[in-house]
Amino acid sequence: MEEIDLKKVLTLKEAAKRWLLADGSSIRKAIERKRFKDYEIRKSESIWLISIYGMERVFGPEPKGGNKK
Repeated sequence: MEEIDLKKVLTLKEAAKRWLLADGSSIRKAIERKRFKDYEIRKSESIWLISIYGMERVFGPEPKGGNKK
């Protein structure tokens, strides 16, 4: 069985906070514009989940001042 590190999966709100974006709307727009690969994002009911790898690929490295909590 393949192991999945859930610490590398974020909600849009968490990702926006860590990448110092005002809210999740920039990420939501990137999703709508198909900038993420299918394996980098997933919608679970009404919650979008996104991989850290996908965020780094689309928005660049996580800023040093990002909130990791």
